[in-house]
Amino acid sequence: LLGGLAVRVLCHDFPPRLHRDQDIDFGCLSKGRKDVVAYLESAGCVPDRRFNSLNGDRQMYFNAPSGRPIDVMVDQLTMCHVLDFRPRFNALPLTLDVADLLLTKLQIVELNKKDARDIVHLLSAFTLVNVPSSSGAVGIDAARFSKVVGADWGWWRTVTDNLKKLP
Repeated sequence: LLGGLAVRVLCHDFPPRLHRDQDIDFGCLSKGRKDVVAYLESAGCVPDRRFNSLNGDRQMYFNAPSGRPIDVMVDQLTMCHVLDFRPRFNALPLTLDVADLLLTKLQIVELNKKDARDIVHLLSAFTLVNVPSSSGAVGIDAARFSKVVGADWGWWRTVTDNLKKLP
């Protein structure tokens, strides 16, 4: 999972921000793309065949039987900035790594209320860690976060601007 539902899974002690028309965001690795397509179609999800044939190497769209839109990002999230999530893709069983999930929210140039809330939830629920824990404790991998933000001035600018906007 990516997006708001991933934050909900990781921050289950905080109030949910679910709404009826919320989309579902998933990530997958390119080597597993065909398996994801097969699984979603077997679950009754309808692919946007035109979009997926043109963009399926990086992003795919489906509609769930409930009508909810499903976005599947392949290998990376490309929005205001590009976040390659392959290095830590399997760090957690159900969601992106906490640092990567936080970065997906902090990279948004025009931050909205729901994304700001997700950032606050992640920063409140998890501590910074210098190395991923072998004890199974989950935290925000400071090295991963620093590597992404420190390697690109645009990333740094957007992240620091967004952190200043938080309550």
